Amino acid sequence: MKTLEITPKEYVKKAIEPKKFDANVIDYYDDAGPDYEAWSKAYNMHFGYYKWGMNPFNREAMLNKMTEQVYGKLGLDKNNKNIIADFGCGVGTSLRHMVKKYKRSYLYGITIVLTQILKGNRLTKKQGVNNRVFMWQFDYANTPFMSNSVDGVVAIESSCYAEGKDKAPVLNEMYRVLKPGHSVAIADCFVKQNDMSKNLKRLYKRICKGWAVEDFAHLEEFVSHMNTIGFKNIKIEEVSWRIAPSVMHVPWVSLKFLLKQLFEKNNPMNKHRWNNVISPLLSILLGMHRKTIGYYLISAKK
Repeated sequence: MKTLEITPKEYVKKAIEPKKFDANVIDYYDDAGPDYEAWSKAYNMHFGYYKWGMNPFNREAMLNKMTEQVYGKLGLDKNNKNIIADFGCGVGTSLRHMVKKYKRSYLYGITIVLTQILKGNRLTKKQGVNNRVFMWQFDYANTPFMSNSVDGVVAIESSCYAEGKDKAPVLNEMYRVLKPGHSVAIADCFVKQNDMSKNLKRLYKRICKGWAVEDFAHLEEFVSHMNTIGFKNIKIEEVSWRIAPSVMHVPWVSLKFLLKQLFEKNNPMNKHRWNNVISPLLSILLGMHRKTIGYYLISAKK
């Protein structure tokens, strides 16, 4: 079955010109991306998912559990030959983790950040799964997949980078590439209501700017657009308390990172690196406003 509109050899011919990518997002991840190692040795770039019985001090296990929870929402048979796409894959950590569980599947990561692809490809080759894990530089709102060709699409804390409050461009593309009857699964922070106080709005905008996000998805508009384009069986699960144990790691990780930087002279802190320290700390304050903001797992079928 043909899955992609282009072969790997033709990839460069079809690739979107870098000038069309969001330069602010690229600059942020070029500068601050390597610092995520302080958060996760495996370069997970998201919060964790806590289940009863887990060790709340084992951050890496919670980060992996979040990945597993998202992929689990796809409802795919792990013994089948699945085509799974990760929209906004970072350096491909989730791909490499899940390819061990989907032993016959092919996992494709989409990112606009070339440095993430270069690092991800090195890690994938080192793990020995570069025959089933692939990373490509594309806008996730305009991917090379054929329509109705992908068995599952995930987006872990990446849909927020799409345009608009409803994130229509990425949702449209997810719907286009999915096979009928198959699912999409998204984990991200969502705005519940728009009427923020002046101070809360200022805090929210500061966090968005720090993470190079124009605006987080607004839950009602996001789900409304999913309905409009044809998604069915939309399931919305707030998991704010599930991520709380991993969020509580942020102050200690930030302090340890900054202390280490005091002795680092070859890689001085810049705007994006500082933002990557400050925004997670501020997100703890924002997360306390439960009526305004929340963390959700959303899944739906085509």
